[in-house]
Amino acid sequence: MSARPAIKVLHTEIGRGGQEVRYTEVLRIGPHTCQICIKSDSYDFQSFAVANVWSREALCWNKASSIHYSQMHTETKLAYEDANRLNASHFLADRTMLIERLIVLLADDAQRPA
Repeated sequence: MSARPAIKVLHTEIGRGGQEVRYTEVLRIGPHTCQICIKSDSYDFQSFAVANVWSREALCWNKASSIHYSQMHTETKLAYEDANRLNASHFLADRTMLIERLIVLLADDAQRPA
């Protein structure tokens, strides 16, 4: 079994807009730069949780994994929460799931022959 890669958070932000709250985090998992985007909307079907991996060659984010809104743990309607109470803990379960998926995907990718 291989060792768990080092994870370093580079940037985190929580932003409100209209009827939504977005959590965005950029992190490094081993040598890979990754992004977690989680949106809580007032309509559950407009919420999402996505993990992206940065491509140095194409200079763009590539979707690596997502969680269907019906399987998300992040509450809907966070836009109606008191702004002082919004923090990363609201998004923790989905963030953790996406990071675990990234670790598995990136480990599988590292083991493939070139």
